[in-house]
Amino acid sequence: MQSLTRMVEQFPLQTMLTYLTLISVPVGVFYPIITLQNTRKNQELARRAQEQSPETRQAQLFMDLYDTFSSKQYQKDRERMFHIWEFDDFDDFFRKYGVDVNPEDHAIWDMFCSHFERARYW
Repeated sequence: MQSLTRMVEQFPLQTMLTYLTLISVPVGVFYPIITLQNTRKNQELARRAQEQSPETRQAQLFMDLYDTFSSKQYQKDRERMFHIWEFDDFDDFFRKYGVDVNPEDHAIWDMFCSHFERARYW
């Protein structure tokens, strides 16, 4: 009777170890294969994203500039700069529209300079 009890106690342990071995071998073989496939897919997606990235940035920059240049405020400021402001030379311009003398108009000037500077890199 005692040997029968020992066989019953050992049977589930031996069976579980056998099943664990049967499961772990395929997992040990297929897991690296699946991981490698996923890594290759991710690398391909990253490569494609890098190739599209400059075109996407250029398109975004174009749209930002277009939105700015077509806004009402931009049009008003441009008209003010080109048709109302009067100056003879560079020094005269900064005497009339410098940051210390006329901060509002100077802000318009800074905005125009920064927009054209951004457009230069497009």
